[in-house]
Amino acid sequence: MQKQLNAREKNLPEMGNVLQSFQRMYNLIPVNDGIRKSKALVKSSYPTMFLDGASADLQITDREFDITLINDSFIQVEGTATYRVELGSGMGSFSSSTEETEASGEYCSYIFIGFKSASQVIREFTLKINERPDLCGNYMNQNNLQETFLYNVCSSEAKRKNKSGIYTLWEDAWKKSNSVCGTYIPMTEVRKNNGNGSFRFKYSIPIDTLLAFQALDMFPSSIMGVLKLTLSFQFAGAVWCPVSQAAVYDELLLSEDDPGDANRDELVSFDARSSHEFLQVGTEYGVVNLLNASNLQSPKQMKVSVSNFTVTNLKSHIKGFSVKEPVKEAIYNMLRETPMLIPAQKLDKQTFGTGAITPGAFDATISLSLRNVNCISVMFRTDPGNNTIYRNPMVKNLQLTVDNTVYPPERISTMNVLSPEYLTYQLQASELDGAITPSASFVNSIIRDRLKYTLDSAGNVTVTGRKTKTSSDGTDFVFTVETERGQSGYVFDGLTSNEAVNINLKFESVSSDPQYNVYYNYDTINYNGRHPVAPELHIARDVFWKLGINEKGEPYMIMDDKTLDPK
Repeated sequence: MQKQLNAREKNLPEMGNVLQSFQRMYNLIPVNDGIRKSKALVKSSYPTMFLDGASADLQITDREFDITLINDSFIQVEGTATYRVELGSGMGSFSSSTEETEASGEYCSYIFIGFKSASQVIREFTLKINERPDLCGNYMNQNNLQETFLYNVCSSEAKRKNKSGIYTLWEDAWKKSNSVCGTYIPMTEVRKNNGNGSFRFKYSIPIDTLLAFQALDMFPSSIMGVLKLTLSFQFAGAVWCPVSQAAVYDELLLSEDDPGDANRDELVSFDARSSHEFLQVGTEYGVVNLLNASNLQSPKQMKVSVSNFTVTNLKSHIKGFSVKEPVKEAIYNMLRETPMLIPAQKLDKQTFGTGAITPGAFDATISLSLRNVNCISVMFRTDPGNNTIYRNPMVKNLQLTVDNTVYPPERISTMNVLSPEYLTYQLQASELDGAITPSASFVNSIIRDRLKYTLDSAGNVTVTGRKTKTSSDGTDFVFTVETERGQSGYVFDGLTSNEAVNINLKFESVSSDPQYNVYYNYDTINYNGRHPVAPELHIARDVFWKLGINEKGEPYMIMDDKTLDPK
């Protein structure tokens, strides 16, 4: 109902010139060159079932459509996996008690296992047209996890809200909402099975959430043929978190189910002791309340791992429509005469591996050649297994120098009280300023300080401790700098160098006290004595798909990064 209204609000016409306004009104309804045939297809992969580490072919276009709507099509992956919950050192063992007292409230205790974005379940993929990888330039994406993490971080909260099976916001997982991409596991099951169990998963991946296809809306499939992906999957990007017991209690009460004899106020106190953030599956411990031998809930440190997953069903849901014969002929001739250019992006990853991470500072330089670079992101990875969990490192004097150009112009701190302008820089660099609302996790990762401090009348900050808990998720931290003019659509005037240039990264710890260094000593509970790996550099480049028909009459779709000079 709101379709036309929303479209007009996004692009309000200038009404100062009345004559031009009426002239535009003559073109409000475009000429229809379709043939009133729009439908959807479901295609299964080959093989239809496969184990972890294997891959399968899946078509995402079909010749039955003249035009395949890539932006309305999605991939659905379904399967089973096993989980293992391990208690932390000194946490004892799972209670063998079979008695369940409603007063304990254990039936309200759950954990969530899933993904921030369903696209992060894809390990890597290749592309081919009509079974010919060479017609796609032998394209291969082996960096999908980091691409989709950054793409997800830069997405608006509205885009990710209420998208069951596609996205998960921490606030939804905490409240045991159905609008998540994942599974809820009852802690009664975890305890009774001594931490072992299995679960089913079913995720939906919109094809345009993959960075390579973000602008590929319509694909002329009756001319170009069948576009196939060869996909493999992984749980390396999966996250987990406790669920609010009070929220579960309220859900039971409001749905007229019996919430039992549990004391809600007591459940609220249990929630206060639980971790309030996403944690990386396989690497990070969190605090969850678990029934003990006395049939009382007590907080326990635990880690969740996922293994032995099997894909039992992989399908593509394809939408498209048909057009009139003269239109098909015109499109064919266009592709034969001049290739069509479809904007895309590609992410290149480098590591500042030569830099020594010390308790006080970091200073490292790498040399790279750049081509059409629209932005550069620095990722502060801690544990090598943390692929979708990145927290604020709480550093100061942060600056990135690219070929003698400094970003930002003045050194900055990621600690909000020291540099509140850091948030503005990041909103602008991610184009999340203005009317687009960023996710709470993105903002919290910047404004929620992880250190305790005092502030004197002169504005000097003295760090007095580190916070061991957080009130909400802040695991989407990234340091991004723009190297191409923003708010301008596809301009293809990113940073380009004809030869290798130096890229230098510098920062210092906010506190000189090692025990307050939340980056160098990133978790004294989980990884005592371990220190982070070197920061990573992720370079986003403007590229484009070149679609055309070659002299042999063969269709091709090849990714290119040839510079497009401004007109």
